[in-house]
Amino acid sequence: MRAYLLAGTLLVLLSLWPGNAPAQSEALTQAFQQGQGLHQAGRHGEAARYFEKAVELGEQEFGREHPTVAMLLNNLAVTYRAQSRYAEAEPLHKRALA
Repeated sequence: MRAYLLAGTLLVLLSLWPGNAPAQSEALTQAFQQGQGLHQAGRHGEAARYFEKAVELGEQEFGREHPTVAMLLNNLAVTYRAQSRYAEAEPLHKRALA
């Protein structure tokens, strides 16, 4: 599970590399960071709410097909998996891969 979040974190870091960073709202950044911190602390229910908000904001800011949204979907799916919410996680993983 950590590998999935690590991959997501690496995608974020690459997207923040000078010249690669898309304009991202402070609200999206905060939702992502809050979700990540809560997930790492094992507070998956709370983390899911922040990742859900991050996905919503990411779709508004970048569109549904943007790589940043794929990373956010993956983080939400991993958090759902940590809660044994497999039926909800699977379509998110598939969408992120697509």
